[in-house]
Amino acid sequence: MRRHGYSRLIAGAALTLLFCGGTLYALPQEVRETNNVLFSTAREDMNSQAIKERMKQRLPQVVKWKKSGQVGETYDGYLALVDPAKIDAKTLPQMELLIAQENRDRQAVYQAIAKSQQTTVALVGQRRALQIADDAPKGEWFRDAKGVWSAKKTDPKKK
Repeated sequence: MRRHGYSRLIAGAALTLLFCGGTLYALPQEVRETNNVLFSTAREDMNSQAIKERMKQRLPQVVKWKKSGQVGETYDGYLALVDPAKIDAKTLPQMELLIAQENRDRQAVYQAIAKSQQTTVALVGQRRALQIADDAPKGEWFRDAKGVWSAKKTDPKKK
């Protein structure tokens, strides 16, 4: 049970490290030693090159699911399942995991941009969502702020 309590503490500390630039040494020695794997993951997450590489690796699958209409973009710059009820039960967990990973990395990118531009993460995400929508091909799905899904009706403008 004691270890379970530490896992919550560690998860919170990892988020603090990832998003607030905290230091590992602020935690008790026992906690640091017990959860070295989590801390190394948090350090890796802070590496923008690692984030870029993970997003690049996921991109072909994201594109495939977006083209199929199973996955779409939200008004705030994240991925979501368009209609989970229509997705095969064997595929659904894999899709949910990939979407969660992609959204976690997008959030980290948005936070870095927001910090550098002295704005909010929400505003950065919404601006990115507009860019994604502008560049998306006809037929891709987008969810507005009210939760309504619609397919894009026109192809992107040539630049």
